[in-house]
Amino acid sequence: MSRELSQIPAPQAPRPFNFPRFERFHLRNGLEVWYVRHEKLPLLSLQLVIMSGALHDPAGLEGTATFLADMLEEGTEEHDAETFTLLLENKGIQFGASADFNGSYLSMNTLSDHAPEALRLLAAALITPRFAEEDMERLRKIRVGHRRRMADMPDKVAAQVLAREIYPDHRYRLPAMGRLEQNSRLTLDDLRAFYKKHYTPGNATLVVVGDLPREEITVLLEETLGPWRESGRRFELPPVSRTPENFQLHLVHRPGAQQAEIRLGHGGIDRHEADYFSALLANEILGGYFLSRLNMNLREEKGLTYGVDSRFALRRVPGPFYISAAVDSDKVTLALEEILKEVERMTREKVSTEELENARGYLSGVFPIAFETGAQIAAGLSNIALFDLEDDYYRNFRKQLERVTEEDVFNTARRRFKPQQMQVVVVADKEQVAASLEKKYPLKIHEIDVA
Repeated sequence: MSRELSQIPAPQAPRPFNFPRFERFHLRNGLEVWYVRHEKLPLLSLQLVIMSGALHDPAGLEGTATFLADMLEEGTEEHDAETFTLLLENKGIQFGASADFNGSYLSMNTLSDHAPEALRLLAAALITPRFAEEDMERLRKIRVGHRRRMADMPDKVAAQVLAREIYPDHRYRLPAMGRLEQNSRLTLDDLRAFYKKHYTPGNATLVVVGDLPREEITVLLEETLGPWRESGRRFELPPVSRTPENFQLHLVHRPGAQQAEIRLGHGGIDRHEADYFSALLANEILGGYFLSRLNMNLREEKGLTYGVDSRFALRRVPGPFYISAAVDSDKVTLALEEILKEVERMTREKVSTEELENARGYLSGVFPIAFETGAQIAAGLSNIALFDLEDDYYRNFRKQLERVTEEDVFNTARRRFKPQQMQVVVVADKEQVAASLEKKYPLKIHEIDVA
């Protein structure tokens, strides 16, 4: 370790921060609203969370949720995409729609003075979307092009192959936007069917953060979103039935590649598990930030990579734990050995008090940065709604971290890090790396298209 790194000062006490409290109320159509009075600036931020996303895509029609979200930015029954965009821009209103595995989202940020017009446009996009064939075909070309480009990006290929190997029988095996095959097959009727089933007040929560009084907001919401009448319900999430139990290395052949993309992973953690906060800290110590063991070993000491990290993908149905790195092809076997060594060490040795305090200080210190604006607060509340967390989850975040001990981290690491179940994906030129890898690991070689 360099002299500079060895002299990094101990973390200071984090600056005070309290996540704001919020109120709940319902519109007459049953839509649940979460409201925060935030008076720092004359701004209004809204996020509508639909509790259905790519996890609810029909089998064979993967990509429906994300395609539908793209379409919701294409105007309304009254305004085509160009006119709709101009109306937003004329008032400086930011509007967006998106979807991921967890859910679907409509967001809007506006000056409070423009709140009535902004809410009218949001309501129109939600309740009377345009759904035009010409818009869908234009977006289809964009999405197909995106899928083809992804197939030429080694990091994306590695991530997609890893997901397929960890989740062979689950929706997670395919990207949230689906593959080329599904994007070519989807029809406007498919999108309309998903919209009718899932986009309902009973399957949604609206988060509102701004300086307008609750009474004024309530009147505006009733006027604009009140006509959204399909009550609806919330839907079950598909559980993960199985993940692989044995270590396996998968080599994806990429002719001529001078670098190797490495991904390792296995099943992850539910946010409601009792050891969730100790898992966060265990991951930080392993590979979650600059002072992590993986970064100190592979980057600072051995110079094998410019970056290596680990993380738990936090999803409503537990996503993967994974590690990622990019290395020169002639260093891939050594890098993989060192990564696995550090994972094993987490399960055999307690972390030091210094490591735990540094990781805790880092997470506590960066925590307030995520909630500096009204839009960020709205995103945080959306997470509470989406993951069904305690109302005071963010208010107690630092306290939960403080309770974690070295023993907690050790026990969690032994439970959550499973080197013997790792699925490892290396995207590289097989002529350069296969001989070295197969001397040490069970190796499967793939020549595949992930578009």
